[in-house]
Parts: sequence; structure tokens; C-alpha cells
Amino acid sequence: MVGNHGTYTVSIQVDPQGVTSACSCYIGKHGYCHHCEALAITFLADPSAFKSVKLTQVKDVRQLTDVRAYLDNVTLDTLLTQLKAKGITQKAFAEQIGMNTRHLAAIKSSELRNHFFNELGVTKLACVWMLEHLGKTKGKAQ
Repeated sequence: MVGNHGTYTVSIQVDPQGVTSACSCYIGKHGYCHHCEALAITFLADPSAFKSVKLTQVKDVRQLTDVRAYLDNVTLDTLLTQLKAKGITQKAFAEQIGMNTRHLAAIKSSELRNHFFNELGVTKLACVWMLEHLGKTKGKAQ
């Protein structure tokens, strides 16, 4: 969405638990801004102008185009939590991909605010790779 001070990433998600929204503007971290309101009003006025996005699970990735769909539907924080459950700490993960932990934390935090570092996609992909290949033996990558 284009606003007075730039272009913002605005999202609204409806699921059985309710409605959640977020915006990349300085007010919209939790969705309480006029950009989210404008998106909702636009949707209500013409729902056919929007497309439904089906969440892709990692088990559904079969071809190259599925990779992007999956990475767009999972947060870095979720992937890091899955790594931790397999015994791979954020520190160990960051070190193994040649990144310092502060940079990893900045990427994770920025994604949650809908601001994206260029490294986000490859960092998520590295998480997925580690989950698939190194997560089978708990603690091996520490």
C-alpha cells in the first residue's frame, strides 16, 4: 500500500481464531493503523480484487515454485524454534552459515515488523536445509 511517507506492507489474515493484521508503518506493528483499516475497507468494497493465498507446508514442496510459496508462509522465528527443538541453537545456526547472532536477531525482528532484509529468504532456506539434513541427530550441529 502506498502511503504519505512511503510504501507499506499491509496484511490481514482471517482464521478460526479471529482476524490479525500488521503493517510495516511505525504504528502498525499490531495492525492498529489507518493502512490496515484502508485495506479492510477496500476488501469489503470489492473482495474479487483480492486473491486467496493457500498456505504451503514443507511437505507440499515438490517443485521450484513451491519453495517461494513455503518460505513466504513461514516465519524465520518459527523455523528457528523448530531448529531449537532439534537441539540446534540460534547461535550455532548463525555461526554455521557465517552470520553473527546480532544480524540474525535483526533479520528475525525485522520480519516480524514486515520490514525485510535481503538475506531473509536465504536464511530461511538455510533453516529448512538444516531441519531436513542435520535435525535428524539431536545436537549434532551444535
